[in-house]
Amino acid sequence: MNIRCALLIFLFPFLASAAPRPSEASADPAAAPTPSALARGERGGTLSNGDTVSLQIVEDKEAEVEKRVSDTGDLDVPYIGRVHVAGKTCSDAAAHIKKLLEKDFDFYHHATVRLAINQFSKSSGSSPSVVAVAKINVSGENQSLRTPGMQEFPKTEKLTVSAAVLRAGPTMFANQTAVKLTRKKGDTTETIIVNVKKILKEGRLQDDIEVRDGDYIFVPRLSIVTGF
Repeated sequence: MNIRCALLIFLFPFLASAAPRPSEASADPAAAPTPSALARGERGGTLSNGDTVSLQIVEDKEAEVEKRVSDTGDLDVPYIGRVHVAGKTCSDAAAHIKKLLEKDFDFYHHATVRLAINQFSKSSGSSPSVVAVAKINVSGENQSLRTPGMQEFPKTEKLTVSAAVLRAGPTMFANQTAVKLTRKKGDTTETIIVNVKKILKEGRLQDDIEVRDGDYIFVPRLSIVTGF
């Protein structure tokens, strides 16, 4: 036996006693779940009104976006409008959104949806309260919207043109660069053209006009130009 082997045999009992026991290792604060990990939904539970979530559609090749579950339990989802998610787990809600995106292959042949809770609402777990709603009429030209008509929004939320258009579910035929907002101002009528596509794509929230009860929004259809 050489000197190196003898030294290892001599030190082995001391090294073994110095190694952390399983209970001691699990007590290490660095090994415990961090508050941010818990906040992102790793502790389970269901989505509730007021929760802040991260939503990503992987095929869009865009970073995840932060959204808030509305007071009515809905989540604004690109292309399909508002989807009711309150009471569902993140995985169930993501699966439901995936199914809607893939429906009739209008938007995706295959969609990968990631949904996680960033922050739980202080009122999570409580029964949703009855809230006053504002009604905005959103119509579209020839299949440019999935659910045109009167859209209801809780008055506790900021109501904007883009939110109203998303609620109505724009289709692939919708011309979101030339959305018309019409409102009455005394005895006259004012019409404003809003580029909703640019607002959503570039995050130009300063261009997103706040809407009011009684406003009328019209989404035209894309013009198809042929080479004939």
